[in-house]
Amino acid sequence: MQSRLGWTMDYLIGCGLPTVQNKLVVLRMPCESGEVAGCHGHMGQMAWPPEPDISGAPQRDLGGREDQPRLPGPLEPPGPTEQRRLLFLDVDGVLHPLQVRVLEQTQKVDMSHCFQRTCMQELRRVVLATGAQIILSSSWRKFEKTRDLLNENLAKYGLSFREWTTVAGGEGNDARVDQILAFVTTSGVDSWAVVDDEDLAPSSSPGSDSMMRCLFRQHFVRTDTSRGLDSSAADALIQLLNEP
Repeated sequence: MQSRLGWTMDYLIGCGLPTVQNKLVVLRMPCESGEVAGCHGHMGQMAWPPEPDISGAPQRDLGGREDQPRLPGPLEPPGPTEQRRLLFLDVDGVLHPLQVRVLEQTQKVDMSHCFQRTCMQELRRVVLATGAQIILSSSWRKFEKTRDLLNENLAKYGLSFREWTTVAGGEGNDARVDQILAFVTTSGVDSWAVVDDEDLAPSSSPGSDSMMRCLFRQHFVRTDTSRGLDSSAADALIQLLNEP
């Protein structure tokens, strides 16, 4: 989701930039010239990081899968269930408010705001209440480094993911909708829901939307970018995932 703030956490971590937890500057959208303005004033010219090499990232036609879980102890929902329920998960703006912070002098990335407890607890509540399997649809899926980091933090709440949607077709909203729909239609799903802070499938003029787009909107829950996953959004996800 680089289109919103330029350097989102997944991109910066994927580039291998170090992280810190001290004096910070919050970056906003970079200008066309490459200049970036922060909350403490103009920061001058900054080189845009090169696209990380993701050629070695495991992928399949409809996404990826970790053949072995990286972290033990996945959350066991109460009671047996044979239904397959899928929760397509975004990260930035869902598991924490969307922002990018760097050290003023060294430009190191800070991650102290990531994976906020309230957001993670709401995600855990959704999985406990539904038995849903997390499928990563965020741009964090693109890099092994960010996938590992996400799984490490999910494990603190007894959660994990092992699959993600394909990166084929780009990162635009239309592409992500198509990637999720392709995953759903080939996976034998009983129920599914999508959570994201971007409006992935805004309503067009009456009669112009395809049936699949209309279906997608019925399974979509949007979070507030400034808050992430809250109780209201979590309740909506639980309702969608528990629908017969």
